[in-house]
Amino acid sequence: MLELSLEHKSHIIDDREITRDGTSYTYDTIRSIRDAHENALLHLIIGFDNLHSFHKWYQYRKILEECNIIVMKRNQKEYNLSIDPSLSEHMTPDRSIFSNLSCGKIFIEDTFEIDISSSDIRRKLRNKETIEELVHPELSKWLSSNPIY
Repeated sequence: MLELSLEHKSHIIDDREITRDGTSYTYDTIRSIRDAHENALLHLIIGFDNLHSFHKWYQYRKILEECNIIVMKRNQKEYNLSIDPSLSEHMTPDRSIFSNLSCGKIFIEDTFEIDISSSDIRRKLRNKETIEELVHPELSKWLSSNPIY
């Protein structure tokens, strides 16, 4: 689905979470990437709604030891969601996390709003509603022909 959505083919799409047997945890994926690319600077990109529950993720503290987290906001209402106090010390407005080798920082990207979520897309697909305005046209066609949700 990602290949269908990316017009520029210069990106590398990693499918290790899909091909892994059993439950796939973000921490396991990050460790696997770290093992393959020992000196890489890793950033985990999540939506603001995921930050709200991040402290409940499997090995969330170890995730912070391995990478920085970039949080994408979708709309202003999300700022009303509470963030667990254990994450406060990791929050930073400092964009230097993108160029230095530190880990353990959480940066909220505040450049534009995208009011879309994968949960909304799956719900619309289950309800046979259109998603054309939410995803790349090629992906919309593929999802209509391949009912995976």
